[in-house]
Amino acid sequence: MKMKTISILVIIILSGADPIGAQTYAVTLRPSTLGLCLEGIRSISSTLDARLGMSYLSFSLHGGSDQEDYTMDGDFNLSSVSTLIDWYPKLSPFHITGGLVLNFNDIKTLLTPSRSHEINGRVYTPGMLGNLSA
Repeated sequence: MKMKTISILVIIILSGADPIGAQTYAVTLRPSTLGLCLEGIRSISSTLDARLGMSYLSFSLHGGSDQEDYTMDGDFNLSSVSTLIDWYPKLSPFHITGGLVLNFNDIKTLLTPSRSHEINGRVYTPGMLGNLSA
């Protein structure tokens, strides 16, 4: 980033200007800890914004090798819906958020032993050990 751009950003932050509050409506697509989030934002007043969003992330893990004690299969489906209010005190760029987030997360894993184990002189095969699912 050029020094002029950084200076302008610092001036905007220090002056307390709120770039989102100046707009009536906005739509954002951003990564978050809940997955990829799509949000609609509505400016209610110069100090309040309302947000309605949906987040989603899905992935699978399948792995293991002959050198590992187990193989793992996992399916992770993270999804949530949120409705939030942002309050910008004294028109500052900092805000306080409150609202409701509903999670519809679904995580399934299966651990399968890949080799026999000896415990107290007795050998247990993978079939005897069974699987662990969560």
